[in-house]
Amino acid sequence: MYIVQSKWIHEGNSEPSNGDVKKFLTGVNILFNLRFDTFNEKINSMKDKITAAMFDAQTKFEIILVYTGINFSDHSKRDIEDFLAEVNDAGEVCTVTILNQTKLHESLRIG
Repeated sequence: MYIVQSKWIHEGNSEPSNGDVKKFLTGVNILFNLRFDTFNEKINSMKDKITAAMFDAQTKFEIILVYTGINFSDHSKRDIEDFLAEVNDAGEVCTVTILNQTKLHESLRIG
């Protein structure tokens, strides 16, 4: 299951705020705990599929943060590492991919 958050950074040389990263990780935790009452209709319309994936031991989760900046703070990196340590305590079921502007451009260049 892919869970994606994108952030538009107009200047293109900054980074998502640590508060935004924390909010995203909190939202993923809420999703992992199947607390659908906090989500909008778009997520709730996929409630059955999400719930089935959560209860399937074969499901792997990839969390993707895409943003149009370049930097990524050490605080945000640490928050992601802490999140992964908690989620993957019994085995690796979740990974995080960070795609900044440089990596996005490179992926387009490579094709």
